[in-house]
Amino acid sequence: MRLPRLENLADICDQSAANGTPVRAIVGQDPVGFAEAFLQNYLEGQWINKERKRLTDAIDRAAGDVQTPTPL
Repeated sequence: MRLPRLENLADICDQSAANGTPVRAIVGQDPVGFAEAFLQNYLEGQWINKERKRLTDAIDRAAGDVQTPTPL
């Protein structure tokens, strides 16, 4: 099983180590912020985000906040 997130993070770590880049130069002063920003690059394709958007859109339509697109 491939885990692109982990592979990409490992690549960042490997390249940084090979270049002698300090850890703080990569993660900055907020390692949690770095991790969250890193994960944001991978969240769009997850089903939960699609379902959240679908729910929000459905409620917006039901509340009259957004018009349903007219089919062509």
